[in-house]
Amino acid sequence: MSCQLSGLNMQEITALMPQIEAFAEIGEYLDQPVRIYSSGMQVRLAFSVATAVRPDILIVDEALAVGDVFFQQKCFERIRAYREAGTTLLFVSHSMGSVYSLCDRAILLNGGASPWTALRGMSSTCITRWPCSATTANMETCGSSKAGRPLHRSRTA
Repeated sequence: MSCQLSGLNMQEITALMPQIEAFAEIGEYLDQPVRIYSSGMQVRLAFSVATAVRPDILIVDEALAVGDVFFQQKCFERIRAYREAGTTLLFVSHSMGSVYSLCDRAILLNGGASPWTALRGMSSTCITRWPCSATTANMETCGSSKAGRPLHRSRTA
């Protein structure tokens, strides 16, 4: 059904099924109801279906965090190949390593406070500012909550 929502007809879906099955690597579970899948299996199938055909825009929102590391790397390889082919990527993550690896530019959000954007620019610049430490200097850069605390604290603070 997800393929149909992507605008594919039954003939195209049938032709893509071997590729989807191979990428998802969930074996015989593919024929089972999705409700019995683990969260990792659901992500495997969802990503496989969503990327069976190169999209113009690919939106990934923390979904790969539940998959195993080998599947994550496989997904990252596909994402990189699609980016090189011209796909626009909107990637939402708390994993700075993933942001650095996949994105040229980034937006660091201000924890929902005003203004929404704490920083935008090269991904490496945004990564060095996250998570913000509890120092006064970084509070000015990253914003502070209504209680006067920094929005993000480093693990060492």
